[in-house]
Amino acid sequence: GQDPRAYFTSRKGDVANALLSITDERGRKSDQKMLVKVYSKLRPTAVQHIGEAIPGLADLIVKHAS
Repeated sequence: GQDPRAYFTSRKGDVANALLSITDERGRKSDQKMLVKVYSKLRPTAVQHIGEAIPGLADLIVKHAS
């Protein structure tokens, strides 16, 4: 099998977007339009930050899966 760190790292954008999809859904249901607007502006930065954290997340998964 492929190294989990390499696998997750190669798909870091997909993983970040999947994680943020939870918040996206909450935003769609929210009545707090100002918060949704701020979230929308910050979301691209969040994708980047989460993507940068993916190798560490993969290491954590491997550590606890053993």
